[in-house]
Amino acid sequence: MHIFISYAKVDTYSLAIQLQIELRQLPDVTVWMDETLIPGESWAAQIQSEIRRCDVVVVLLSPDVNREPDGEKGHSFVINEIEFAQRRHKPIIPVMAQATDIPIQIATLQYIDFTRNQSIGLRRLTQEIARRIGIVDPPPPIPAAPSTRLPFSPMPSRPTVESAPPTAPPSNLTA
Repeated sequence: MHIFISYAKVDTYSLAIQLQIELRQLPDVTVWMDETLIPGESWAAQIQSEIRRCDVVVVLLSPDVNREPDGEKGHSFVINEIEFAQRRHKPIIPVMAQATDIPIQIATLQYIDFTRNQSIGLRRLTQEIARRIGIVDPPPPIPAAPSTRLPFSPMPSRPTVESAPPTAPPSNLTA
């Protein structure tokens, strides 16, 4: 499996490097990010080539991805990468690296949240990639923090990607 990491250098470069290192530890996984661009070659053409050949695009969401174009800088190139990947029907896994709005292009996709606990988010991403390459027994998930909800709360909270499923009600209650 070949993974393309899309990120904004301004605020997620170090996380992109960390993900590249972690994901390369999975068997049969290669990872590409733009630090290997060839000098003198069109970087846009190289990025397009890597998106064409990838099996999945991991998009790191951060405030710089949503920056407003001004006279100096246009919109983030991450948006171009998302749109190009979508036109090529590439699966996209959004990662909320830092709290920000989700670009409209991928607003309907479930994201993996790194903002609450980066270790849990990284484990979840690794498990998802492992699942996609057919590893039957990916690393076990990190246990979720114990619930502070009362056992008989009238409205259960909506589970998130990182949370454990709600526990069953006590057997002495009737439906």
